[in-house]
Amino acid sequence: MAISISPMMRDDLDFAVALTDAESWGYLRSDFERLISLAPDGCFVARGTLRRVGIITTTQHGDYGFLGTLIVLKNHRNTGIGEALFAHAITYLKDRGTKTIELNGVFPAVSLYRRLGFYDKYLSLRFVRPPSPCDSQPGKLLTVTTGEIVRFDREHSQIDRSAVLTRFCDDFRDSLFAVGDGQLSAYAFVKPRADGSVAVGPLVAKSPDVAVALLKTILSRFHDKPILIGIPEMKTPFVQALVAEGFFYKCPSLRMYSGAQLDLDDCTYGIISPEKG
Repeated sequence: MAISISPMMRDDLDFAVALTDAESWGYLRSDFERLISLAPDGCFVARGTLRRVGIITTTQHGDYGFLGTLIVLKNHRNTGIGEALFAHAITYLKDRGTKTIELNGVFPAVSLYRRLGFYDKYLSLRFVRPPSPCDSQPGKLLTVTTGEIVRFDREHSQIDRSAVLTRFCDDFRDSLFAVGDGQLSAYAFVKPRADGSVAVGPLVAKSPDVAVALLKTILSRFHDKPILIGIPEMKTPFVQALVAEGFFYKCPSLRMYSGAQLDLDDCTYGIISPEKG
């Protein structure tokens, strides 16, 4: 099937949301609006002769890039469209100077990603907590500026996510949680999803104890909604805390990388979202 690949435009967003709805990824139209506003030429649509057939998105933080939301219409899969979108996005990121590209791979696609030069990094665990009572008491929250969030995140993630975090601070200020004894020691955003649930991420903290304290504060406010979070597998104490607070395992994905391997996750207890890292 002959296809063309072009940047995602606003009139493509209903199609993009429909694809993510079919995969139960919970995207809102505003999620795609945010992606294309941050990178107007960094998200792509594959088009056949008569219709759109697939999408892929990219996010770039300096010389670090991330691939997300690679989806092809079900009746057009296994025809090379996904691989063409993937290659197009990789070329885009490399042309813009990225030295490391990461993704969260669903297991049916892992063999493709390995064949295209990606290596396994760790399991990206996924948890969900159904609405249920919660005994957690809210902790004292800090009032922080966007600049404080950006500086804290840069120090503890070792990459510059300032563009994305600035936008998150604008869009989700009412559900930004920050804690610390006079000085910021952890923060998290809680973002709405299309199905009425909420997703926690990113959650960055100086220590597991602080991450757990922040989690309990979030639960005290959102316990009446389904809550989703994605976590690097090596965060064992935090995983144990999630289970103790009523979270259940969902099928994980595999964090993979191409290029220089970076250790960015010492202080990451909640990734931005399962498909965005």
